[in-house]
Amino acid sequence: MIDISAHGLSPGELLARRLATASAPYRARPEELGVFGPTTHLGAGGEIIPAGRGPGAPKLLVSGVAGEVRALGDGRRQILRLRLPGDLLYACDYEAVVALGRAHVADARPFLQALNDPGAPAGLRRAWLALGQADQDMLRDQLVRLGRMTASERVAHFLLETHHRLGHLGLTDGDTFHLPATQEVLSDLIGLSVVHLNRTLQALRRSELISLRNGRVEVLQREALIDLCDWRPVGPPSPAATSEAEVAGA
Repeated sequence: MIDISAHGLSPGELLARRLATASAPYRARPEELGVFGPTTHLGAGGEIIPAGRGPGAPKLLVSGVAGEVRALGDGRRQILRLRLPGDLLYACDYEAVVALGRAHVADARPFLQALNDPGAPAGLRRAWLALGQADQDMLRDQLVRLGRMTASERVAHFLLETHHRLGHLGLTDGDTFHLPATQEVLSDLIGLSVVHLNRTLQALRRSELISLRNGRVEVLQREALIDLCDWRPVGPPSPAATSEAEVAGA
C-alpha cells in the first residue's frame, strides 16, 4: 500500500483545502474550523468507524486512504467510496469505514461545533453545503462507473478523478501522482477482478494513455482519456489543472 501523506498539513489546513474543492469563491481559514485533537494511527484494515448508527465521533482523515466498505456474507466486499486526506468520515448504516493502508485520523467534532455556532461565517456554511453536493456527485459517478462503463472506461475515469482530487491537496506532480491503493483495493472499488484490472491497466499503458511504474501514474494523453470515459470534474479545477491551462494559453 502506498502511504499518502499530506506533507505535514494540519487537520484544519487539510479541511480548508477540501472545502475549497467544492466552493471556489470561498477560502476557509483553518482557525475558523475549530481546534482538532490529537490524531489516532491505524494500520491497514483498521476499523475507523464501525457499521451502524451507534455512538462514534466523525473523523477527519489526516493521512492515508480509507474506504466505505460493504461486506457480504460470503466474504466479498464492495468499496463504495475511496476517502483521501481532508475527507470527513461518518458512521454508515451498513458500511464500515476502514483504513486501506497506514492512516491517521482526527476527531472532527470541533469543526461541526464551529459550523453550528450562530456566528459561523455564511461562506463557511455555503462551502459545507457545496462539499456535501460534491460528495453526492462523486457517489453518482461511482454508480455510473459500476453500472454502465466498460473496464477501460472505469479505470480511466477513476484515474482522472483521483488525479483531480489529489491535485487539490498538493499531492500531484503535474500529471503524475501516486496511485493511492493496491490493485486488490481498486478491484473492490471498481468491480473488476484483480486479473481483469491488471490487464486493463496494461492495455492503457500499451495505448500510451498512461505510464505506470512503481505505483506512480502519469497521465500521458489527458484529452484522450477524457474522451474515452466522458469524465467531468466535480467542483472547481484543481490548482495543478489551472496552472496547466494557463501555461497552454500563454
